[in-house]
Order: sequence, then C-alpha cells, then structure tokens
Amino acid sequence: MDKINYHLQQESLSEQVYLELKRIKPKLLTHDEQLNFYWNASLLYYISSNHYRALHYIEEFEDASRSPDLDTSFQLLKYFIYAEYDTTISNELFAKLIESDTSMNCLTCISDVANFELKHKKFQILASYFIPGVGTMSAGKPVKGIISLSLNVLSAFAIVYTIQNQLWLNTFAWGTNLMGKFYTGNIRLATKVIAEKEMIKKKELAQTCELQIRFIMQRYPLAFTIR
Repeated sequence: MDKINYHLQQESLSEQVYLELKRIKPKLLTHDEQLNFYWNASLLYYISSNHYRALHYIEEFEDASRSPDLDTSFQLLKYFIYAEYDTTISNELFAKLIESDTSMNCLTCISDVANFELKHKKFQILASYFIPGVGTMSAGKPVKGIISLSLNVLSAFAIVYTIQNQLWLNTFAWGTNLMGKFYTGNIRLATKVIAEKEMIKKKELAQTCELQIRFIMQRYPLAFTIR
C-alpha cells in the first residue's frame, strides 16, 4: 500500500503502479485500507480505460463500505463506469444523480457523443451508388464530388462510344477496369468524406461535453484517497 500511495502522491500513473495493485491482497488489509485500496484501484483502472477491472473494484468498494447511501462522488464514478457496460443500470444511476443535483443533467452529453451519427448519413452513402459524387458533395466536398461525377460520366460516355464503334476490346477495358475503379472509388470516397465529417462533429460535441464534465468534477472531485 505504501508504494501505491507513493506513486499517487507523485501523481505517477506509470505501469509500475498497476503492478503494485496486482500484488495487493485485500483480505490482509484492515477495513479502512480495503476501502482506500478498492476506491483507488477503481479510479486508476477507469483512468486507464480498463473498465472491466474498474467495475470489479467499484463493486468491491460498495460491498466493503456496508453503507446504503454513499456520497455523490461514488455515485458519479459508478455511473461513468457502468455507462461503458450496462445502459439500464447507468440510466438508473443517472436518475439518482439528477435527484441529488439537477446540474447533473448535463451528463447526458456522454451518451450524445457516444451515439452521435450524422443525419441522412446512410442516405448520402446510398445516393453515391446511384449518382456518383452526390454523397461526397452533400458531405461538404463539392469539388471532389464534381470530379468523381465527371470521371464516372466520362467513363460511361467512353463505354458508349466504344460500343457504337464496335471497339470491343476497349469496351471491355473501360467496363471492367477504369469504370469499375472510378465507380467503386466514388463510393469509397463518399464513405470516407462522410466519416471524416462525422468525426469532426463528434469531436466538437466531445469538447463541449468535456467542459460540462469539468464543471461537475469541480463540484464533486474524483480524487485518490492517500493515507
């Protein structure tokens, strides 16, 4: 425990502190030491995005606390962890948080970011199958969309021209090679551009959400227990 406390005091979250966590045998600790260990372990694993182990230790903390009414910081950490696993339980925890403080309502931004999807995304991609370039243009890249449309239209005209002039070898080359590349390239381009646009919007939402979470963290800090 002393080594873990030392790392936490130094604000060192290196691999060494996680190795120390694995060496600890909670059953050999006093009750207060167990509570400190479970809380710190849960918070450490949540920070490192190991939500499975974070969930294990937050449940151990709850069992060891022997209290039906734990503070808001505990409820908040538990909500963050369960939000990665169980929507039903996380919704129940969220309802409790709202009851204790209505400002917690801003935490809905977490699910908003996680579930965000551009409107008409599937339609835009589908449109690219029927009219090359349309999906790319509707995603905010008109130049790339026009180029994609032009290449496909020119390829179609080239195929018609070779057929009219009975240039069967050229028809085969355009139809199976260039036309195929331009057409499938148009779909890949539309999918990529739409995904990039979605990611940019998602990052903007995440930045706003981060500010809202910081506000909550200032009121209910999730701090390590060092003794």
